[in-house]
Amino acid sequence: MKKVLISIVVILVIAGVVWMNIVKDRSKSMNVRVESVVRERIEHAVSASGKIQPITEIKISAEVSARIEKIFVKEGDAVQTGDLLLQLDPTQLKEALEQYRASLQSKKFQLKKAKADFERTQILHKEKLVSDAEWESVQAQYELQVASVKQSESSVRKAEDELSKTRIVSPIDGMVTNLSKEEGEIVVGGMFQSMEILRIANLSMMEVLVDVDETDVVDVSLSDSVKIEIDAFPDRTFLGKVTEISHSASVSGLGTQEQVTTFQVTVTLLETDSLIRPGMSATVDIQTDVREKAIAVPIQAVTARSKQKEFSGEDNDLRRGNFTKEEREMEEVVFVFVDGKAERRSVELGISSDTKFEIVSGLEENEKLIVGPFNAVNRLLEEGKLIKIEDLRNGKRHGRGGKWNKKRGEM
Repeated sequence: MKKVLISIVVILVIAGVVWMNIVKDRSKSMNVRVESVVRERIEHAVSASGKIQPITEIKISAEVSARIEKIFVKEGDAVQTGDLLLQLDPTQLKEALEQYRASLQSKKFQLKKAKADFERTQILHKEKLVSDAEWESVQAQYELQVASVKQSESSVRKAEDELSKTRIVSPIDGMVTNLSKEEGEIVVGGMFQSMEILRIANLSMMEVLVDVDETDVVDVSLSDSVKIEIDAFPDRTFLGKVTEISHSASVSGLGTQEQVTTFQVTVTLLETDSLIRPGMSATVDIQTDVREKAIAVPIQAVTARSKQKEFSGEDNDLRRGNFTKEEREMEEVVFVFVDGKAERRSVELGISSDTKFEIVSGLEENEKLIVGPFNAVNRLLEEGKLIKIEDLRNGKRHGRGGKWNKKRGEM
């Protein structure tokens, strides 16, 4: 019996010490930083990276097979529409054209003779002086010569066209951005196997091709405003707009844990610089949503905590007065400075920027919001906690307590 009493006393002493420590800990104040809640403009942006390319870039290739006789431009040259870029050797094509012309002339003579026979036989046939069989043979020969002449004329036109294509001119105003062939090389022409000789791009109109994550592309719309940062110009920000959104996904790392699904978005630069070159790296911030005069708070002032809920009358086995139960369901909360204490607020979030959250409900303008330290907001603060306001500008703390000596760290 004596041992039981001793055990009870020891338990009561331990419980008392624990209770005193809890009460003492709750009575301690916590140093925090506070900001007034204000309304301001907040922008939500989707970030992505990509490469710059000209809106208009044309690959120049030969339409006929020949040797490059002369190149009149070099990389970096500015050209105008119609400027001569290069000349292919026309020798073989000229000879082919002369042969087609000679063949055409011969067939025209044959047609002339066939026409005379046709007209003479037609008269004789009307007078019943030639048979129907002879008349039909002469008529067929005349029509055959007409077709032969048309075929030769077509061959001549084709040869003339091929000869004209030995002079390759610029189809647009722009700059030569790539020259891949040299004088003396043979180029193969044709619709399906032509070789690229050079490229011409209009560098006054540029765009950025970026890959946007599948979770973000749903927020992107055509004509969204874009801020563009080019690695080669670290101190400048260029403006642009979304002009195209791909409907086909691009998947990398298929079947692995690193699988990523993206959609290509085209951003057109609204302003450019003569020093911008195709292939430069760029980062874009696509402004997908804007709120004017929104209640905006620093991101670090918002934390996630277990949602609190009062027991209902259905929880008869657990109900013991007006207690609360922490559930696993989480909610976004902030802490407000009210009469020297921390007041927990459940808030509804709207859009976000890089540094701010929009608060849709749960917080009013001009209230004193606790914004730091991070460890306090994220873990230590609780409803009713005594707090002091830390003013880092003049080394003072306000609230339940005296002045803070910045040099000595004494109250």
